[in-house]
Amino acid sequence: MNLFVKNVPLDWSHRDLYMAFHNADLGSIVSARVSIKATYESRGYGFVQYKTSEATAKAIELVSESEFDLLAE
Repeated sequence: MNLFVKNVPLDWSHRDLYMAFHNADLGSIVSARVSIKATYESRGYGFVQYKTSEATAKAIELVSESEFDLLAE
């Protein structure tokens, strides 16, 4: 299951997004990608995919009070 993450800082890389959502209690992240324009500038959102839907749900709980807006897909 993917998380759609809004309000990603415009200067973040894929690695920055990965590190923001990396938590040993959640399990492994399959991928973390910032959406990028053709000009290589961030669009201000990205996607994080965990191995399990349980990890995704837990990430939503942990991050829901932060500066990000999350939507599970």
